[in-house]
Amino acid sequence: MRAEVQRSRAVTAAAKGAVLNELGVRVKDGEVRKIGLTWNSSRVLGPLAGACAGVMDVKPASSGQFIGSAITGYVPRVGTIFVAFADGTRYETALRQGSPAQMRKVDEQIALFNRMADAAR
Repeated sequence: MRAEVQRSRAVTAAAKGAVLNELGVRVKDGEVRKIGLTWNSSRVLGPLAGACAGVMDVKPASSGQFIGSAITGYVPRVGTIFVAFADGTRYETALRQGSPAQMRKVDEQIALFNRMADAAR
């Protein structure tokens, strides 16, 4: 039952259009686009059908990076978020160290994207 509800929500989100800020993409009408100022100004990355998202190259920030980030305001990169398409192309963006709540949000948006892509097939 829960899986059906999640799939239904994913189909609705894909139909309405979803902005997935953590992934750096917008999804609407079966297309995935890089976030731009408007829908028309955003670059088409590929079709939603057959796409998938995930995280790779994850490593914890060193204590020096963590302390330095408090001083400089620069948040260290701890991995890469990717969106891969059926034709083999990929869109990648940096995964920055964040609070546990921010990391859960990344996981939730990746899961939502993957459910939307599965529903688009």
